[in-house]
Amino acid sequence: MTSKVQVKTYDAKSFRDKFVANEKATDSIFKVNFEMFFCSKLEDIKKYAKFPITPSKENSHSLIFVSEGVYKAKIGFRECEIKPNEILIVPAGQIFSLDGIDNCVEGFTIHFHPDFLIGKLGNKELINHFDFLKIWGDCQLKLSKQKAFFLFQLFNRIQAEYASNGIQQNELIQSYLFAILFELNTCTTKNNEKLTSATKITHQFRELLFLNIKEKQKVTDYANLLHITPNHLNKSVKEITGKSPTTWIDETIICEAKYLLFQTSLTISEISYQVGHLEPSYFSRIFKKYEGVTPAEFKKLIEKS
Repeated sequence: MTSKVQVKTYDAKSFRDKFVANEKATDSIFKVNFEMFFCSKLEDIKKYAKFPITPSKENSHSLIFVSEGVYKAKIGFRECEIKPNEILIVPAGQIFSLDGIDNCVEGFTIHFHPDFLIGKLGNKELINHFDFLKIWGDCQLKLSKQKAFFLFQLFNRIQAEYASNGIQQNELIQSYLFAILFELNTCTTKNNEKLTSATKITHQFRELLFLNIKEKQKVTDYANLLHITPNHLNKSVKEITGKSPTTWIDETIICEAKYLLFQTSLTISEISYQVGHLEPSYFSRIFKKYEGVTPAEFKKLIEKS
């Protein structure tokens, strides 16, 4: 009687948690540590940040206001060029990268932890009023000249206060920050009743994708969470974004993998498990499809740079 070969199986979550528990990403992209709040002029940011900023993510939200020049960054798979009177928004947890800042760029950058909004003037629920800080929000906002003028004054006031006193006058900085967020809300907020069904589904899909990517990597998984058919989900997401849910899933996996390749010393197999793939060979094929090289080749390029 021929005995069956026993195939070793893994619990993906516990396997990933094992590596996460023992492997810590590199420190903050900033040379100076901040827990709740940071503000600087863009022309001075080279004093504080470590360039180039390889694929990274922070626990804080970031607002980058450009008044002169062009600020270039990559948010996920999206290449962004922020021109005068525009704002770049990087939600907490979003993967981003930046080669550097040209000397001709002027403006302001603000980084704040969501908890910074809590206090006499705010609470945990307030952050939910700002859709542009959500993972599916528009990361690039164009402002009218009047709106840009108002926001410039607010950013400038915060920067001056922060440069002089840090966050000692916490409530003063909070009040100006709230003013900025509510001003931006007038540029982005739409009445939910006016949003199409496809838009609502797409927003919900991207939010769920951000929260569940390491455990759920099939279109059917997200269709089930949304209580709709996979075909309905496909049509809705493709209509709004021009990309299929499968592409969104793959790109999210690749972004997370690139972050781990840059910021940790995990092996390729460990990274494969960490991003939810139990088969490193399949992970390598997906990675090469989008990046043109295997994860191993990508890691060698990092080591040479």
